[in-house]
Amino acid sequence: KSISGSDEYATFIDEDVKTFIKNIKHKPGKDIWLIGGGNLAREFFKENLIDEFQLAIAPIILGEGISLYIGDDVTVNFTLTKVEKLGQLAMLHYIKK
Repeated sequence: KSISGSDEYATFIDEDVKTFIKNIKHKPGKDIWLIGGGNLAREFFKENLIDEFQLAIAPIILGEGISLYIGDDVTVNFTLTKVEKLGQLAMLHYIKK
């Protein structure tokens, strides 16, 4: 199910990500914070719109699910800049080279 609309803290989109980013870059503010899973991240990776990301790894093995990134022949190099333990989660912080 897709959600669209906004509140004072977030904007939910159901449109082309490249168009959305182009429009939002004209507004005040420096950073865009994207929260979501593999399907959402895939659209932004595909358009080369991610320059840093944090990845939380949980100690659960799933037999199936949504991969972080599949399809489309895209290669982007990132550098691991920080590893943090949050309870049972490992939080990895990457920045584009």
